[in-house]
Amino acid sequence: MVCFDFLMKDKNVIIDEYLAAVEKAIVNGGETRFWPAAQSQINSYFIDILSESIFDKFKKNPKRCETALLNLPVTVLRWFLCPFVILGLKLACRYDNYPVTKEEMVSFLLIIYEVLRKKVVSHPFCLDRANRIFTREELTNFLLNKKWVECQHQSERGTVNYLSLDLESYVWSINFDIFAYAVFWHGPYHLSDGNTLLVKKFFDLDSEVWQSKVNYSHIDLLFVFNGGIKVEIDFMSHLFYKDLLWEKLKKYAVLVDGKCVIKLREIEKINEHFSKKRREQVLLIEALSPQEIIHRGIEIYYFMFREFFQFYNEDWRPPEKIYQKIEESGLKYWRQFSPKKEGRPPIEFFRRLYDPRNDFTG
Repeated sequence: MVCFDFLMKDKNVIIDEYLAAVEKAIVNGGETRFWPAAQSQINSYFIDILSESIFDKFKKNPKRCETALLNLPVTVLRWFLCPFVILGLKLACRYDNYPVTKEEMVSFLLIIYEVLRKKVVSHPFCLDRANRIFTREELTNFLLNKKWVECQHQSERGTVNYLSLDLESYVWSINFDIFAYAVFWHGPYHLSDGNTLLVKKFFDLDSEVWQSKVNYSHIDLLFVFNGGIKVEIDFMSHLFYKDLLWEKLKKYAVLVDGKCVIKLREIEKINEHFSKKRREQVLLIEALSPQEIIHRGIEIYYFMFREFFQFYNEDWRPPEKIYQKIEESGLKYWRQFSPKKEGRPPIEFFRRLYDPRNDFTG
């Protein structure tokens, strides 16, 4: 059991905040159509094994594990680590007799909270409706020498909006919509001139999982809006707004692998490239068998944690025992967790499922 005297809040308050953030994000997401499969159709084959491998490192050396977790993006730390590793540990305890206590799971969640506190300057779980990564000084340095496209006509807005949508669709196609970790919003940042900045970050566009020939690795879209806008970003990086937000777009910058692109035709070419790659990727996935989708889904999930495993000088790829489990189980979980017609369970189900203080597994 690890002591966390450095935390200012009571541990139960932190856990309740985490569960409130999860609940809000799930409700915000609404009813979802899963493509190409539901999370549990894939997670059930590996989440206990992945959770054990991460948690073993935590138990051996909590501070070293914390350092390793600092290498992961906030979008992975929140939705893809917090709830699913907690669930994975519960499943490992129940079905594999893995030795983990509720107190240890709480301690692990507190470590993630502390890592997020170091990586963001807003609430770690986005309960202040923001996801601010930059301090004021870091933001100033980030914005230095950026080249902007002024939105004088609707055509300029249309160009960047099409790029934003096609990039997001491409991310969904290479990571499945259920594991689309490689895109997230951060901000809002209130600038000294009274305007507001939002950043939409895309990364791992050239994922090793598919080894497809993509011309770019990471792209940041920087949006500056006139005045103070009302937007919210939640635990899953959903962006919400009520105003006519995009009509207030003043200017934007497109940062491609660290370089600013300002010519509209060049931006359109980048859009065309990812639109083409998305279409190819969707056709590829639609031709896969359920077994192949399961294999790819597991590789996607492990790949998003690769920097954690590389910190320990380990191969990020899924271990052989996962493939043995798939071989033994066949399509058991694929059929068991296929989306039901009655829709999503009540929100209280998810609160219990992801709460480290109980042993509920559904």
